[in-house]
Amino acid sequence: MRLNVIAQRRLTHNFDPAWSELDDWVEIGQIRALAARVKAPGNGFDRLPTTVQTFVLPRRLTGRPLREMAAALEDMLSGTSCRHEYDCCGCELRLARVIAKTPRRLTVRINASRNV
Repeated sequence: MRLNVIAQRRLTHNFDPAWSELDDWVEIGQIRALAARVKAPGNGFDRLPTTVQTFVLPRRLTGRPLREMAAALEDMLSGTSCRHEYDCCGCELRLARVIAKTPRRLTVRINASRNV
């Protein structure tokens, strides 16, 4: 499955990840997302499956724009939507890191866990 995604970079970090939509974001371009695959299964309790997803960049994108696109993917795919005032709520927390770079492909590893 292929899906075009608008990549956005988070400019300010005034709010916690659950409120990140209140920060300033800027669109930096469009990117094609390929199907994600499970790299490691979770344990069924606090550790969720680790996934790997590849993104195909537009042609003629090199240097600084390439680094900006990698940072945008980490901004967009990391975080949480948890707005609880207590721990052990079970909400999902995600950490995304770009792990492989080729001229037109960025591979992102997404580790996820639950707040328990």
